[in-house]
Amino acid sequence: MEEKRDYEEYSIPLKDSPGLHDCPQFVYSVDDGTLPSNIRSVFLTKVQLTREYQRSRVCLETCCNRPKDTDEKTRRKRKLWLICGLVVVITAFVTAFAVWELLRKTSQNPPVQQWDMKEHASDVQEHEEERVSTQPITKTQSVGDKMNFHRTPCRKICWDFSAFKFRSKCLDGVCRCGGYGYNSDTCLPDIDGCMMQNDDVTHAQASKNGERMSLYSCKQKRLEGNAIHVFSVFGMGDSEGTVIELKGAKNDEDITLVLSSYQKVSWVVQLKDGVRIGKIIMMQTSSSGESGLVLEGLKTLENPTVMSYKRQSGYGDDRDGGHTVQLIQAITQEVGQITTFTGSKYADYFSLNLALSSTESL
Repeated sequence: MEEKRDYEEYSIPLKDSPGLHDCPQFVYSVDDGTLPSNIRSVFLTKVQLTREYQRSRVCLETCCNRPKDTDEKTRRKRKLWLICGLVVVITAFVTAFAVWELLRKTSQNPPVQQWDMKEHASDVQEHEEERVSTQPITKTQSVGDKMNFHRTPCRKICWDFSAFKFRSKCLDGVCRCGGYGYNSDTCLPDIDGCMMQNDDVTHAQASKNGERMSLYSCKQKRLEGNAIHVFSVFGMGDSEGTVIELKGAKNDEDITLVLSSYQKVSWVVQLKDGVRIGKIIMMQTSSSGESGLVLEGLKTLENPTVMSYKRQSGYGDDRDGGHTVQLIQAITQEVGQITTFTGSKYADYFSLNLALSSTESL
């Protein structure tokens, strides 16, 4: 007959295991009286039982029926924290890159103030060979030597004239330009006898909304033909039109007027003191509409000849992308040698006294 064995039941809570406080572990042991003679005992201590249950995943899953909702919430929380962490890392990286780029641009392009610097004798002697090699000596340059050169200071790199067409270098703390058609000292257009200056060498005036505007101008002797006077702007800005007042005629000769602009401009030409115009040439770059023209104060019965062309434009300073050199060349080839050039980026009023701007004394 089969011997009846006695069993004892033990309940051992796994207090040292997190999350298992409410999960009692039931252990069954065999009474030692019923064991074979070669086995003294099979009873395990409570500590040993605890370790065994901690190692056994199957037993834990069997004994501890943890709700599936809790596991799902935990996974969602972990996923949410992971996404938040990634967002923080990416934001920090983008911010650091933006700050680095800003600091890099600031260090490479330091703010530079501009001032007018008069040509000194020592500076002339030091760079005389460079000017002679890059720019031919003309009558206009001999006059310009008496004027104040508007030099642009720099540090290592001439940022103001960094465009390739200027071929600029920073020498002795000022910008020097070697590009075709630009003066080596001022970096302003200097071609076909027209050496541009950042002042009113033509005794002209320019204003916008009553405020005086900066002028770029040049003048030279008239060799033959009628005097050619050029006015050039980028555009009107917020003005309704640009008025040109011509006065102080010295003789009865007709003059030729060239009006150049990049944008569409409504030109209003006012003739005073017997000024006569034989020809008006309008040059515009943009194709967004055509410029208009109104003549006031005509003394002759015949209206002047008016012609329009699509050409490059510039008002004397090409740092913003102008093409003054190409404009002067086009006027010289198609119209004739320029007598005076007066330009400003934006202006609603120009005034030119032909008697004061006379170049006969040059």
